[in-house]
Amino acid sequence: MRTHPCWQISTGLLLAWWALASVRVARADCSFGGTACEEFQRADLVFFGEVSDVDWEPAAQSDASGAKVRFSVIEGFKGDPPQDLTISLSRSSEEARFQFGQRAIVYLRRAGTNWTSACRRIHYAADVDAVEVSWLRKMKNHAAGGQVFGSVVDITHSTRSNLGQIRVGLLYEGIGIAETRTEIGGRFDLGWRQPGTYVLEVTPSERLAGASRAIVVAATSTCIPISAIPLQPR
Repeated sequence: MRTHPCWQISTGLLLAWWALASVRVARADCSFGGTACEEFQRADLVFFGEVSDVDWEPAAQSDASGAKVRFSVIEGFKGDPPQDLTISLSRSSEEARFQFGQRAIVYLRRAGTNWTSACRRIHYAADVDAVEVSWLRKMKNHAAGGQVFGSVVDITHSTRSNLGQIRVGLLYEGIGIAETRTEIGGRFDLGWRQPGTYVLEVTPSERLAGASRAIVVAATSTCIPISAIPLQPR
């Protein structure tokens, strides 16, 4: 049986496209990103900046570099980045998160001679008044206090896929000062807090009972997660 010439050409083009796509970027399998303080500790370079140029041309070449991204650094927190910063990224598909004009808090790690943001936290922010910027200033300056974060767990199920959107509040001297909702895996983050004694309150959900726990933020807490909070079925 003979194959139609058009089908041969189409198949060849498809295979060529797939090969090029495989060369351009490598797939990254990422779990949930860390909190600001976790990522700050892991990263080699942390800054708040604006993307001034993105060049994908290096990704089509035979070297190990992916895109080249140029940033106008507004404020640096770790690694002493210059105001005009150009970096070469790795070839991970996770690197394709930068666009011209974006403002973001960027957490980068060294990847050989390149940098990588793959599986790293990126927090898009408009200006230096963003809350996460204030947290990073405290980390940079070794301020007293720490980030309040942790997770809730369902004692009847090993899976964490059903633990999203549970309301978690933070009280100080009986007054609510912060509130958030859990991610899909049950993680929550209530930000950087001054030293003191607080109460965490987990609001009951449709399926799970609530919980309450007193916590102490010490002067040197910095980035110590709260042990998992078990939730009983209702």
